[in-house]
Amino acid sequence: PSSLQKHVWRARIILLSGDGLGTGAIMAAAGVSKTCVWRWQARFMAEGVDGLLREKTRPPGIPKTAPDKAAEVIRLTQGPPPPDATHWTLRAMAKVVGLAASTVRDLWQAHGLAPHRWRQFKLSNDKAFAEKLHDVVGLYVAPPAHAVVLSIDEKSQIQALDRSQPGLHLKKGHGPTSCWKHASGMMTHAYKRNGTTTLFAALNVLTGEVTGQHMSRHRHQEFIAVLNQIERGIPKDKTIHVILDNYAAHKHEAVRAWLARHKRWTFHFVPTSSSWLNAVEGFFAKLPRRRLKHGVFRSVTELETAITSFINNHNLTEAKPRHMARRPKPNHRCQKSGVPIVGFNPLVVQQSRFLAVAAGVLCVETIGKIRRRGLRDGESISGLARSLQLSRNTVRKYLKDGVEPVYKRKPQPGHQLGPWCGRLDEWLRGDGLLPKARRRTARRLFECLQAEGYAGAYDSAYT
Repeated sequence: PSSLQKHVWRARIILLSGDGLGTGAIMAAAGVSKTCVWRWQARFMAEGVDGLLREKTRPPGIPKTAPDKAAEVIRLTQGPPPPDATHWTLRAMAKVVGLAASTVRDLWQAHGLAPHRWRQFKLSNDKAFAEKLHDVVGLYVAPPAHAVVLSIDEKSQIQALDRSQPGLHLKKGHGPTSCWKHASGMMTHAYKRNGTTTLFAALNVLTGEVTGQHMSRHRHQEFIAVLNQIERGIPKDKTIHVILDNYAAHKHEAVRAWLARHKRWTFHFVPTSSSWLNAVEGFFAKLPRRRLKHGVFRSVTELETAITSFINNHNLTEAKPRHMARRPKPNHRCQKSGVPIVGFNPLVVQQSRFLAVAAGVLCVETIGKIRRRGLRDGESISGLARSLQLSRNTVRKYLKDGVEPVYKRKPQPGHQLGPWCGRLDEWLRGDGLLPKARRRTARRLFECLQAEGYAGAYDSAYT
């Protein structure tokens, strides 16, 4: 039972042949074809038993691509495109290098090349880019106490589109994929536009809720009307911080005059060409994708009703506080403007509200803020924990009587580089501005130190 079955029926063919059976009887007994019987009889006559235990060697069906040919494909792909074209295609490259299109595709996939894909970018030319970025990110990370942070913007020219023919139900083989495995609906491309509307939306950063108002236009008059509506809905004891883009209606003289009359309002403008920094843009991206793209609206009123229903459902089921998913690393270069943000830390924006920690122990300044704002000002424990980036148990502990802070700190080991410390710092700052793939490793930096004359050990340099 442990023998390979192919060896078993090959041996059976030889044994039946030795018993004097004909080809037809051997075929019936072994369950193989006539050519198979002849093949293994001839193999046994030529090589004996060893010939039954192995297959006949054959050359590979498809030879491997030569390394120089693969290097040529990569070189041409990274070079200029062919004449009268903006990029290389599979068939164009295959025709030039003399390979199959599938081979070119495999080479491109192995090297991560996709000439047909282009990513768009926009560099911000705002001279105060870093300062505005710190200001806005500081509001997201740690909003002020007793304040409301709003992200406001408008989505203009939302079309109420009605299709000229009714859509078809889900059916396999239909839809943009045209694949039998996917069931998609069908919708005619011909449409009728029944008008447009403009949505002014304000996203509360602390709660994630959205307040929307529909207007026929998006001038400064409509923007002021939206501000008045928000003003009436927020308690008088709250300050209001608004994150805005640089649209002209937001900086109109009438808007500035309105802002001067309402002292509790503060506008924070994002850098130019940086609408990605405005949190409400995420909601604007979700609205057409989930509710408007395949919708049918026979009037502007029907469109506005659908948008309002979507906002209400969002506030009930999906609204949540805004959190920074990733924080920029030290020596990080902004991808939008190219401005190097060396040692960037968004918590430095408003130092009076942030956590100061030394070796796991709160500093005296932070403890004083907890007791002053909690015992004197009567601020809630949840509000203190949120604004100071602490747990509620930590805030509760320092609000109790008789709890004294500990001011001990573990001794920090000093470096042993001596005169080479400045040289290493200079290299680290320079590598921090380079892409990650071009930065030197710690071992490479140690070798550079040795070339400069450093005679110490590797562990001494990186203790």
